[in-house]
Amino acid sequence: MKHYIKSIFAVLVLFFLAIQCFSQEIVRNVPKGEEAWRYLLKAQNAFDSGNYSDVIVYAEKAKSSARQKAKWELYTLDNTFKKQKVRNAGDKIDDVLPVLKELELKDAVEIVERRVAQKGRKYFDGKFSKIIEKEDYFSQCPEADFLIGKVYKIEGEFSLAGSYMEQAYAYWENLDVPEQKYDILYELAFLFYDIGDDEKFESYLLLILKDNPYFTDAGFLKGLLRLPNKDSREAMENFFKLYRAEGAFSIKALSLLSEYYMKNGEIEKAMECAALGSLTVVTKIENTLMERTHDYSYTSFARLLNDAASFPDIIEWGNSNDAWKIIYNFGDISASMGKLIFAREIFSILSSCHKDYYWGRRAAQRLIN
Repeated sequence: MKHYIKSIFAVLVLFFLAIQCFSQEIVRNVPKGEEAWRYLLKAQNAFDSGNYSDVIVYAEKAKSSARQKAKWELYTLDNTFKKQKVRNAGDKIDDVLPVLKELELKDAVEIVERRVAQKGRKYFDGKFSKIIEKEDYFSQCPEADFLIGKVYKIEGEFSLAGSYMEQAYAYWENLDVPEQKYDILYELAFLFYDIGDDEKFESYLLLILKDNPYFTDAGFLKGLLRLPNKDSREAMENFFKLYRAEGAFSIKALSLLSEYYMKNGEIEKAMECAALGSLTVVTKIENTLMERTHDYSYTSFARLLNDAASFPDIIEWGNSNDAWKIIYNFGDISASMGKLIFAREIFSILSSCHKDYYWGRRAAQRLIN
């Protein structure tokens, strides 16, 4: 009898174990053709075509694909610890990876090598465990959230738009193109400008400028204002001759903030933004001209703007990135601070070199007035 009961018990245990095994979710890699990037491409094409309902559909599929991919990667990496050699290898990527190769754990090797190639060892502190910890982060698809946010903004659903865009920014390190984070921040700034939230408008622009080492260098900004304060023609020429500043991604933010601070009566802040923005424009144009023109070297502010005007794509770049606008703002703010000679020189050069364009005509009008 006891033997019979034991047999029944053993069968029941095996039965419940079988149920548990079959009830567990089967983790699979994303099938070919259903990768997140493919759905993102379809979502972007739908956005460009104005098919906004399709944008949502494809963007959500991209998010689902990214989650499935990360779940499979986490499952694959966790399973490597079933091997004693992997457990004995420690936690350094450079120690674990050779063991994964030796054991021919090809999927795990591919995941680790791809993540290291994307982010670098430093991003994971050189640790295998950090790659595993980051899989939850990698399950996010910020490009999809950004597209959905832009659709909701177009539809006038500003609260939803802000939520999706803020989610996209929260996971910007997972963007395939990291520089797209500036697109997200600009869209967020414009969104909050549209709904009248000045504090958030300013804060998102400042997040862009946080990556500009010239803006975060208080000593450099202070030094920039030394020459405009001299208020002379020579001071204007020396300003653009002596200083250089990289960071073209921040030109539009500097332009917007120069106007914002001017409107709020924070004239010195406005002047810092306009001065740095104008200098960044000149640096960008000079670098471009040096790439295109043999033995090009800077001689004067007027010549640089004249040379730039001969390239339609530089003009278009300037229009799209507020390049000419911020030079105009530099003159405008200089004038408001009483630096009239400095301002007149800026307006004079901008109007003569860009007389056929909007900001050139605006500068000419300022000279008349």
